[in-house]
Amino acid sequence: MRIWTVHIPQEATGRPRVGSVPAVGAAPPAPDHPPTVPEGAEQAAPPAPDRLPEPPAAPARPVVLVPEGFSWPAFLFNVLWLLWHRLWLAALGYLALAVAIGALLPAGADFAAGLALQFLLGAHAHDLRRRALARRGYAEAHVVAAPDRDSALARLLQLRPELAGPLARTVLA
Repeated sequence: MRIWTVHIPQEATGRPRVGSVPAVGAAPPAPDHPPTVPEGAEQAAPPAPDRLPEPPAAPARPVVLVPEGFSWPAFLFNVLWLLWHRLWLAALGYLALAVAIGALLPAGADFAAGLALQFLLGAHAHDLRRRALARRGYAEAHVVAAPDRDSALARLLQLRPELAGPLARTVLA
């Protein structure tokens, strides 16, 4: 059995994204009732729109499941794994540490230190990914225990049926 953390975009939670501000020139809320026209008076033509129509909304971001535990792909393919998951700063930091280890340590110790660096990356890779998702506006919504990703998605839908829309985008993506 594996533990998965479920991260959903904060737009799906109804909470505003951290650091977000309302759009400039946002339309005021519509009144609760339509305006009344007195009897016998002609209704004026609707005013011409004074602004351009709203652009189509950006596609919603999918739900992300991040497993707990050691990441063998991050251990074996370190920089490629970091770049695949869009962890740019972590990739730069890893490369800087690897170059420093190779340049500063003697020949016998650099192999052991490089292996230790790879082990640390494998042990903390999913934590780095969770932090990056939080910076991108994802909120940790749930923790699910399931043997694989598909079972975790099914269990999440059973526990939180309101996530059916974002989960459909996850499965189709």
